[in-house]
Amino acid sequence: MSHWQSGETELKCSLNLLRRALIEVVGEWEDSIVISEEGSLPLYNYQGKKDSKTYNLVVPGCANPNHKKAIGMIYSDMGISKTADGTWNITFDESGMPKKAKNIGGKLKGAVAVLKVRHIAKMGKNKQTAEFSRSGKKYIRILTPVQDKHRIKI
Repeated sequence: MSHWQSGETELKCSLNLLRRALIEVVGEWEDSIVISEEGSLPLYNYQGKKDSKTYNLVVPGCANPNHKKAIGMIYSDMGISKTADGTWNITFDESGMPKKAKNIGGKLKGAVAVLKVRHIAKMGKNKQTAEFSRSGKKYIRILTPVQDKHRIKI
């Protein structure tokens, strides 16, 4: 029996960024994630029954006839589709997902934030010097070049 859950995230980002964030959360899925800008991918439950909706991103489960099963996906596929307001809706069966993917919505939100910070740092020609976690929060240390007029003179 499938235990489908569906929920809308607050994330507004590109499909490519969402895919990269998903890989940050579960790196083993990198070669298994299937994407479609048009949102034309079907979703299959553990019995191989196709969902009536279509999705932009699918992580294949055990019964997907079109794609190789993603590592750790025991039962159904996980699907992500874009909503009219630009956020993402996730449909999944958490009982058949790996432990790394539990609370997938919250983990994706954190991974998207980290990727955006890294991108902003690169755009400004800054240098990321450290990345670490403390008390469940992720910290990124970035060195920013300072113009001569703002340097401290000793």
